[in-house]
Amino acid sequence: MRMHSFFEAYVDDENLLHIYRKKETIGTHPVGFYLEDTENNFQDINIESQEELDEYICYTCKLARPITYGIEYDVVHEQGRRTPLQFAMVVKQDSFEQRFYYDKDDLGVNYDKNGTVFKVWAPTAYRVDLEILNGERVIYPMFRDEHGVYERLVYEDVLHKRYQYLVSVNGEIHATLDPYGKAVDANAHYSIVVNPKKPTTHQPKKMVEHPVDAIIYELSVRDATDAGTFQALGMSNHSKTGIDYVSNLGVSHVQLLPTFDFFGVDDSRPRQFYNWGYDVNHWFALSNAYGSNPFNPEQTIMEFQTMIQEFHKRDLYVNLDVVYNHIYEINTSSLYKTVPYYYFQITKDYKYTNASMCGNDIDTERLMCRKMIVDSTQYLLDYFDIDGLRFDLMGIMDIDTINTIVQKARAKKPNFMVYGEGWNMPSGLDEQKRAAIINNEKMPNVAHFSDVFRQAIKGDPNGQYFDKGFALGSPARMFQAMNVLGASVGDFGYHKVFSSPSHAINYVVCHDGYTSFDYLNLACDEPGEIKRKRHKMMLAFVLLAQGIPFLHAGQEFLRTKKGIRNSYNCSDDINRLDYRLSSKNADVVTYTKELIELRKAYPVFRKREVKDIYDHVIYDHVDENMLVYKVSDDTHELHVYFNPTGQSFIVNPPFAQTIIFSDGIVQNHEVESFEVFPYGVLITKVK
Repeated sequence: MRMHSFFEAYVDDENLLHIYRKKETIGTHPVGFYLEDTENNFQDINIESQEELDEYICYTCKLARPITYGIEYDVVHEQGRRTPLQFAMVVKQDSFEQRFYYDKDDLGVNYDKNGTVFKVWAPTAYRVDLEILNGERVIYPMFRDEHGVYERLVYEDVLHKRYQYLVSVNGEIHATLDPYGKAVDANAHYSIVVNPKKPTTHQPKKMVEHPVDAIIYELSVRDATDAGTFQALGMSNHSKTGIDYVSNLGVSHVQLLPTFDFFGVDDSRPRQFYNWGYDVNHWFALSNAYGSNPFNPEQTIMEFQTMIQEFHKRDLYVNLDVVYNHIYEINTSSLYKTVPYYYFQITKDYKYTNASMCGNDIDTERLMCRKMIVDSTQYLLDYFDIDGLRFDLMGIMDIDTINTIVQKARAKKPNFMVYGEGWNMPSGLDEQKRAAIINNEKMPNVAHFSDVFRQAIKGDPNGQYFDKGFALGSPARMFQAMNVLGASVGDFGYHKVFSSPSHAINYVVCHDGYTSFDYLNLACDEPGEIKRKRHKMMLAFVLLAQGIPFLHAGQEFLRTKKGIRNSYNCSDDINRLDYRLSSKNADVVTYTKELIELRKAYPVFRKREVKDIYDHVIYDHVDENMLVYKVSDDTHELHVYFNPTGQSFIVNPPFAQTIIFSDGIVQNHEVESFEVFPYGVLITKVK
């Protein structure tokens, strides 16, 4: 980020400069610098100290008067060489935020056929021009206001025209897309002027009143149909695939992998390359790769709107997987090109933090960065009628940003869901401010994926070793399994993780790991029928535990990716949902549906308060091998028996009980004793 050329200068506070010169460029003359602006005004620079840094000397300098924004400066040294003065860490100062925060909701394009307004926030820029391709290349100078917003009113009908901004900043001219642009052309060369209309909404008839009533099903648009488009997914074909298949499962929410414009595929040939979409570089524009016509982004918008409403008509809510923690690449990003350095976390030694493992972490504490993310989520809600958000690497973002998103979204949709990956990422953000699991009590309406649930029930791979959870035959994980059945809100069997059952997303697999069946095949050297039973048990744990259940698409029919763990750039042959497996493994699909119906039918599996779990969830075991999970309320008491061993257990309860579920078969008969078969799950009703 610094010390790449022989002479560099940065403004890190309004009157504090850091100037770097290679030692070999310093002659025998006394070192001296002055500042020259675009109007040929000069200002002396006072050197306060200097420090040797490998091949460089860094001079810390003070100015007699603060710099002026909207003016371009050069730093000149005693031999006449000059370098642009870069507005750098000054953009991280509170004084910068106070001066340039812009609270209006009109950034981007406000289209009117009689006169369209373009606005872009670029407070450190010396000049911004608007370029529109309207049969020819037309340049419009933009006008700056006191908040650093550049504006231009164009008195033409520019609908569907390509445009970009030419931002003069830090001695360079950056051609950049609109950070607030609602559409881009194929492969994102230009922003596109569109005029999206709000959809006619069809809310699901079955209201999910509380997060623990939700059952989330993670789905990729591309994997779900042969065409791999919004249009195809939202279109009923009266078959056992796509939206018809999902709506028949009984889940409440579909979570779609990222749908923003991303790198990794060629929009003009969307089937040539495969990518999940986590290389996002635009926070408002949809991916044209998912449009039936990638050269018509407005049509893509309408198809996305239609698809969501088709899910709603089938009583399914739609959550979107969003990536705000990093962008694909810094230097090509509109965030960097409009306001260099501002949007990214930077260390004290001027390096970008890399907790995302993508070379950059977004700095959500910056007010205009936070505003852009909040505005993006509001746009998704207002124009696409979404029902929730799943945040990638949420721990890189700050708590205030996430809580603001929740507050604004729930003001419009009281049952709006917000959840995400809650790892405590080692970024530049103070640990107490991270939107991570460790701070879940500071985010009362936000959930996190429960990694301890995954570890307790399935296990995790470690190199070539595949750890086995309780369902895969590890009795040592029994007490940890008890903990996660209670949403990890207590310290029995494991330490307390969550402050509420609505904070726990219970899962054993999602898109970026082995499928659960592939993991079983790698971890367990057992006959196929035993693996099927273990797989069913994992499903039972997910769907009967306190908290919020989460299923990976195809988990219910033993989906396989041929043993590949991270298939983000593999072929469609690896990633596409093979619905033929739903017939081949119909018993597992039926098992899943029956468990879903049981969860819906009995509120004892959906405790909303910690106190209810403390008072009405009891754990027991038989010979420290079979786990017994007892849940009750004023109406029902149910006992769930999980037997991951190869032996049968005869249970002789003190009074008669009614078996309501045994290894996937719904029953209703009273017994005085019963047998829990090897690798089986059995549920009895006491009252």
